[in-house]
Amino acid sequence: MNQGDEHELVKAVSVHSFIWCGVWLHANFLAMRKGANNCADLVPKCFFAELKLDGFGLSCASCVKIDPAAEPKITYCGECPRKIMHPAAGVYRGAQTRRIRPAETGLQISFSFEC
Repeated sequence: MNQGDEHELVKAVSVHSFIWCGVWLHANFLAMRKGANNCADLVPKCFFAELKLDGFGLSCASCVKIDPAAEPKITYCGECPRKIMHPAAGVYRGAQTRRIRPAETGLQISFSFEC
């Protein structure tokens, strides 16, 4: 999606899925620049991705490089456990605290797994 800044997956770190007007996944993974040949590019970088699952399959809503060492730039959402790091820009589902009163007979589905 970002020509000139293509990366390849090194390791999936963690993912959390939730249902909010559809199925969404928030994930952290490590990736390094494709064709890396210098030391800086050979070090894997941490990414946050927001994916949506619908009738057409899995699509990427956003993918952002984040720096865990820059703590003020990392945040969390109201849907995920705190192990999922999110970009501070807040351009993802769950970035805003939602105050929804659950229906008495409603069902909430949320699960996560680590790779």
